[in-house]
Order: sequence, then C-alpha cells, then structure tokens
Amino acid sequence: GKDEIPYEVTLRKKSTSTLAESNVKVYLTDMTSGTDTQLLEPTLYSNLTRTNVDVGSEIERTLYKGSVLGGELTYLKEFRLRMWVDNNSNQDDINGKSFTALVNVYSNVPLISEEEQSLRNNTNISSIEASNSYAVEVTNKEYNYEIGLPSGTTSTNLNIETVNDYTKVDIEKVDSIASIYTVDNSIKRLSATNNITLTEGNNYFKITTTSEDKEIVTTSVLNIHVGSYSEGILNGTDPILNKLIPIVIDGKGVAHKVDTNYTWYSYQNKEWANAVILKDESVTYKNGEEIPETNIESYFVWIPRYKYKIFDEGSYTSITSISNKEQVIEVVFENKNTTPSNGQTKDSYLTHPTFTSFDSNGMWVGKFETGYDGATSTTAAEVNSVATDKIIIKPNTYSWRNMTVGNMFKNSYDYQRSLDSHMMKNTEWGAVAYLQHSAYGSATSVRINNNSAYITGYSSLTEPTVGYYYATSIEGNRIESTSIGVDGTYTLNYLNSLSTSASTTGNYTGIYDMSGGTHEYVMGYSTNASTTGGSSGITSLYSNFFSDTAYTKYWDKYTSTANTNYNNRILGDATGEMGPFGSQKDPDSYYRPVSSWYRDYADFANVYNPWFSRGGGCCDGIHSGGFTFTKYPGDTIPYLGYRIVLTPQS
Repeated sequence: GKDEIPYEVTLRKKSTSTLAESNVKVYLTDMTSGTDTQLLEPTLYSNLTRTNVDVGSEIERTLYKGSVLGGELTYLKEFRLRMWVDNNSNQDDINGKSFTALVNVYSNVPLISEEEQSLRNNTNISSIEASNSYAVEVTNKEYNYEIGLPSGTTSTNLNIETVNDYTKVDIEKVDSIASIYTVDNSIKRLSATNNITLTEGNNYFKITTTSEDKEIVTTSVLNIHVGSYSEGILNGTDPILNKLIPIVIDGKGVAHKVDTNYTWYSYQNKEWANAVILKDESVTYKNGEEIPETNIESYFVWIPRYKYKIFDEGSYTSITSISNKEQVIEVVFENKNTTPSNGQTKDSYLTHPTFTSFDSNGMWVGKFETGYDGATSTTAAEVNSVATDKIIIKPNTYSWRNMTVGNMFKNSYDYQRSLDSHMMKNTEWGAVAYLQHSAYGSATSVRINNNSAYITGYSSLTEPTVGYYYATSIEGNRIESTSIGVDGTYTLNYLNSLSTSASTTGNYTGIYDMSGGTHEYVMGYSTNASTTGGSSGITSLYSNFFSDTAYTKYWDKYTSTANTNYNNRILGDATGEMGPFGSQKDPDSYYRPVSSWYRDYADFANVYNPWFSRGGGCCDGIHSGGFTFTKYPGDTIPYLGYRIVLTPQS
C-alpha cells in the first residue's frame, strides 16, 4: 500500500531463563544483500533499551528499529542474530544456567522523534531536478514554497500528491513567498496526483491543510516531483509502455498496478521494469491495487538499449579445452540518438546489435516461456497451430511446445502488431544474457527450471552439478514433474520466493526460464541449410521470408556448415564469445560440447540443423543456462518452445 510502516525488532527474555542478562551478549546484522552489515554492535543484553510493550514478568528489549516505505520494490528483509556468553562472565555464574529468548517484530512503532518531526515541518524546497521525487510533511498550517525549474527547461509539470484521507490539502500558485524552506527527500509514495504547470523563472505556490475531523491530530504527507519517473543511469532508455500496464511485483510474487510518476524500477539495484497486457483491457486498476492473475494475459520485462565492452572476439573453430571464463560484462546504457559504437575487437565497445536492428531504445521480453492458454496437462500444450488467442505468458502455465518455427513465428508476429511483436531472435537472447551477467543483473549462473512437466517459472531447489541425465534419482541433476503451482521435493513454483534464483536478477523483477524448462527455438538461421528453411515451414507462410527486406530485422543470418563453426557467431549473441569450447562426459556416458561459461551446452547451427535453440532443457543439468545454445531442424519437437518480444517505438 501507500503507508509507511515502522517496525521494531525485539528480544524477549523468557521467565524460564536462569542466566543473568549481564552474562549474555547479542549482535544483529542485516543479511538482505547477502553480507553481514552491522545494525547492532556486540552489546550486553542488560544494556539494551526496554520496550514499552506489556510482557508481564518477562523482560523485552529493542534490537533494531526501521521502516518499510510504501511503493518499495523490495519487501524481503533478512537479519542475523547472534548470542553468546560474555567472556568476562564468572564461571560460577554461568555453569548449569540457560538463557531463552523470543524474537518479536512489531509494526506501527513510532520511529520519528519530536525533534526530527520539527525539522520536517520546517523544511524547504529550493531548485528541484527533473524526475526527482521529494516529500514534505505538514500539519494544519499554511506553507509557502518556491521551486526553481530544472536547468535548461522552460516549462514542466509539478506533481503533488497527498496521503491522508482525513486531511484536505489546497494548492495554488502565488506571486511571492514569505519564507524559503528545504525539503526532506526520503519518502516516496504511490497515489493520485495534482498537477501544476511551472514556467520559466521562479515559481511560487502555497499549500494549506485543514483537517476534516477536528478530533484527529493530523500530519499530512505531500510528495512533490517533476515529470514521470526515469532513472539517470539509463540515459533515456526508460520503458515505453503504450498499451502495457506498468506493475511492481511484491515479495509474494503478486503484481500491483504502479504509478509511473514514482520509482517503479531501479536497474542500479537489479530491479527491472515489468509490465503486463490484460485479458480484459476495459478493466482499470488504481495505483497500488493488486491485478488478479485471472485478468493478466502476459508479463513482459524491459531490456534497455546498451553498449557492451567486448570481452572475447569468439574466433573459435574447433573443440579444444575449457576453462572458467565467466566475468562481469561491462554495460553502458545509451539511447538511439547516441552514435552507435561499432567495436569488433576485445576491450572495444559495441552497441548491442539487437537494438540497432530495430533502431529502438529497448525491448519488452516475455518474462516466461510462451504458454498455451487453457492447457491442463503437459501434452495439452503440444499443439502445432497458429492461434494467437491461445498465447499466455505467465508463471505456472504449461509451455506451448511441439510446433514448427514457422508457426511459432507467425503466432508471435500476429500477437501484438501495434507493439511490433515477434519471436525472439538469437541476438535478443544474447542481449538478455549479457545484461543478466552485468552489474545490473544477478551476474551468476541462472538456476535451472527442472520441472519436467514444462511448467513456467519453476526453479530447482539446488544448483545442478552434473550434466544431462533424464531421471529423477541422480544426485546433482534432479528433475521432477508436478501439478501447476505446486512445489515438489526438488523443484519450486514461482510463488515460492526461493524461485527467484531462477530469475535473471535474483529477485521477482527478472526474466524466468532462461535456463531449463523447455529448449527455446529462436530466430537464428544458417542460410546454407540443406533445404531452405529446414523443416520450419516458414516459407509456406511467408514465401519470400529470407529475401524480403521487410523481415530482415526479425531473424539473424548465419553461415555455418559444422557444429564447431563458433567463429560464425554474431557479436552479442552469446555463442562464440563464450569460448573456448571443449567436451564433457555426462552421467549417461555421452560426451557433449560445452563452453567456458558454466559448462553450458555449446553446439552451433549447421547445414542439417540450421535453427538455433537456447537455454537448454529441464534434464540438462549443469549444461542448461543463459549461455546454452544448440541446433535443431526447425520442426515439431515435444520439448521445444519459444518466447515473444515487443519493440514499441514510442
């Protein structure tokens, strides 16, 4: 919701304890980011402040005070509490004694002192920057403020929202001000806004608040910001919505409509922008309101345009040997008005080709493998047909499989023409994989979806340690079939928060099924195939597909005769650059080609199998991953699915 929720973490000494408080030390750290961040230094329990809670004869003391801000993208907070006997204790005082305590978390504990409140009530706004958010707390008083326009602008909208249902706030522009204040910028909210247009020069406005219930002592919170939210590091490549509905996903995996005037993504913090397409677009939702799964047709995640520093030129022509070559990929976001970088050698920058091919500022990528709407079993989603009304891109759905590349492409192309929908290309897969392994993604091996029922959004409970083996019993490569939305022993469904290890960000904002689940056909094709189009059937749907320039941007062209022609890669497609390549024996006793990035499967398209597939399957173990690639003829295969991408221009 929109309320700030203060909380207090406490430790209550139980009455059964026999060890004195002065013999026990406690130490509290914040583990949310995975590392110990000290919140409470090692302190004797007896020196902690008593709480105001009535706990009878027991003693409760405060460990930490904090708050959750309305509209935050991250809701999980993880602490580590250590307790031990103080080494200064007398042996006779501790022998045979015990200390038992209960950890509590209380909400709605006042955290702002009167002194802090006074500072907020007398704060002042001076010049503000575009797209920044600020907050002011006011009581039943009249306030006058001055705001200067952002540098280089002549007019813009000032958006002011109010947060108290029982407080009326009047805002008007005035000719002058009596005094100047500063503003606390720490609070952000989600709510409806009032707009005032600022013009060049100084702008003055007056805020007056009155309580509609005189018995309530009111403190109203006003949020003040300029324009729609944008993130500075994106350099103008922020999400383009059109008909998509922007959302945030809470810590339980539930989607909520979001106000785009406020922070709803942060690539700096590995929180990617998400949006949905509704089944019934006539239904509207308030900001902060949950959007029920029943009315969500598809989830998409925004991949902003960027350039990356080439880390390997990918000029490998044979199987040799592998090593650990994983590294954080250097990425710089840049909009399409910036002259593209054309580097071709190691340590030079290249604007990722998937963005230049569409001349776009980014793309919306299906958050999950494409599903078959209405399928109630694994086999019910094996349908080789063109039926856009069956497209569904959601967690806990059966992946749509066993279709020709031609039908996959037509379904994708016809899905949302106004948003330039299409089947994912090989280079588009590479763009997601590289962003995932940058400072803006999880930058680690994406956990496999090991659900052999091909249900979207699942994650293996543990990281695989061995390669291909189609069985449930082998340690190091567990696969498991479940019903939709149900956890197994070794596989976890999307709504289990531990499933986020299978996301490209390590949290709910990322893209799923990039490792395992179904193999995914992509639009990457070797033009010297033994028959035009292979077994894809695409030329029967689009007779001049490979020669008509209208379709050029929708597929990646390769020339390759052997599965080791890695040097025929396109820079940025996450194939040849993942070398060198070697061979590894799997538990089924077969040897398979793998890359130097997480031992992901690495088999290049060739004359007989001209179509690329990405991600690997549920049973490939360590060989499935964001950098996995292999080859197929383009025909119907029960374990091959696909993904949809949107590239709206404005």
